[in-house]
Amino acid sequence: MEDPNKQLKFIEDNLRELESKGWHAVLLGHIPNECSHQYTERFRALLNRYQNTVRFSMFGHTHSDIY
Repeated sequence: MEDPNKQLKFIEDNLRELESKGWHAVLLGHIPNECSHQYTERFRALLNRYQNTVRFSMFGHTHSDIY
């Protein structure tokens, strides 16, 4: 699973456009079980590359609600 549904390309294309306009991004998402180490490393590289564009990111994964 190198880039499921071209998600990394989508994120990179959008971050590149935002950076070129001087805009910022907030990323929210779900981390599926299928995420491989390779996918995670590529995503981290994008966050590092666009660290001046991405102002906040939050991702989570859980299988139960605890009250």
